[in-house]
Amino acid sequence: MEEIYAAAAAALAAGKAICVVTVIAVHGSTPRGIGAKMIVYADGQTAGTVGGGIVEAQVVQDAGEAIRQQLSRVQRYDLPDEMHPGASKGAVEVFLDVSLPRRELLLVGGGHIAQALAQFAPLLGYRLIVLDPRPGFATQERFPTADRTIVASPSDIRDVVQITDRTAVVIATWAHEQDEAALQTVLQTPAAYIGVVSSRQKVHAMLASLQAAGVSEAQLARVYAPVGLDIGSETPAEIALSILAEIMLAMRGGTGRSLREARNPLFQKTAGGEKGA
Repeated sequence: MEEIYAAAAAALAAGKAICVVTVIAVHGSTPRGIGAKMIVYADGQTAGTVGGGIVEAQVVQDAGEAIRQQLSRVQRYDLPDEMHPGASKGAVEVFLDVSLPRRELLLVGGGHIAQALAQFAPLLGYRLIVLDPRPGFATQERFPTADRTIVASPSDIRDVVQITDRTAVVIATWAHEQDEAALQTVLQTPAAYIGVVSSRQKVHAMLASLQAAGVSEAQLARVYAPVGLDIGSETPAEIALSILAEIMLAMRGGTGRSLREARNPLFQKTAGGEKGA
């Protein structure tokens, strides 16, 4: 059992999604008892066993689907009686417990907005990585909440960071050409969110340059720029708040509307033309 827990911890630390399969009920003759565990990885590899054979093969398949759906569930399997085809000699119920690695925020550029983002992001449960080619900017002293600080060029991001579909990337370097290099690199990854801190004019020029370089419109449509939700933000902290709200909207879903509009009956009456009390 120690090996199962250690393998699960190692997988999550490495950014891998897993499904921990636990036998929670048995009926009749079964190869493993209640509490037996195994780990199923997204690529179909396993650690441990809940009994082997045809049933375990089906468990692995269902666990992989649960990972893709990001949805835990309880599943029952009948155990075939090899001596009597078509009959069952027992059944087993398992809990398919999907565990996903922490969401991750990659900050490309270690300026003032990145520092503000670094204060908020850990409160929301994000694993934080800061990358900047300037040694004095990508430091643990400057970013004490960061899980990693990396001194590297924005164009080398893919060589030093594993970006997954649970990664949000905010590009905020000190120079337009660095922003463009970072963006071109990150667009080649499955990042769930790609935002660029830049003015509307610079964003237009950057996207036009990338399109001329062969980046498709579909890829460019993934870019959130100018970055953040329109909440009237001005200071770095306010801009960081608007960016993180947009990241949550992109990664978790929602409408971005005020909840009052959807859930306050008095507002709905007033908005519909009726006078409030």
